Amino acid sequence: KLTNGDLQYPTTAQIGDTINSIIKRYENKHFWFTQAEEEITLTEGDPVIPDVPDDFKNEVNPGGFVIVYNQLRYPLAKIKPDIYDSYNVEGTGLPYCYTYRSGEYLVYFYPDQEYTMFLNYRKTFEELVEDADSNDFTVYVDRLLVYACLEDIYATYRRDPDMASYYKTKAKDEFNEVMSETYERTASGSLTRDNDY
Repeated sequence: KLTNGDLQYPTTAQIGDTINSIIKRYENKHFWFTQAEEEITLTEGDPVIPDVPDDFKNEVNPGGFVIVYNQLRYPLAKIKPDIYDSYNVEGTGLPYCYTYRSGEYLVYFYPDQEYTMFLNYRKTFEELVEDADSNDFTVYVDRLLVYACLEDIYATYRRDPDMASYYKTKAKDEFNEVMSETYERTASGSLTRDNDY
């Protein structure tokens, strides 16, 4: 410990907490691996969207909920619960909007048949507990985690602003690399073939 009683070196538990807090901070970012798609079948006459995945954090907007019907895609509009209540006369048809209330996602119209819907969402990640635990962050952006954790550790436990600043810069550079890769993987465009070997 330092003379003022502050820890100079964090414990293993504190390092684990730091890693998990960094993951929580970055899971809200639009990285190519933090998003997923799930196919769901809406039940006739039931406004509740069933079988929302366990790793669901929130929907991607726009286009979080999309019904595919007659080879066409119908993105659902997100509305506030009070607006949903004003629209809802329990009519049936092809749903065109949805809301979140009391821990459930609800569509309106109530489906007049079974519809296939795609849920595009951001994933949430379980906390790492054991040394051998891993997730997409430890697999795809391990350097970002290391630099961001070192920044926090040097700022919080070592009280070393120079090293904290150094790792903050490294984390920012690595974040920009990940965002660049995300853009390359998810951006629109066209592929070309270069025959010049």
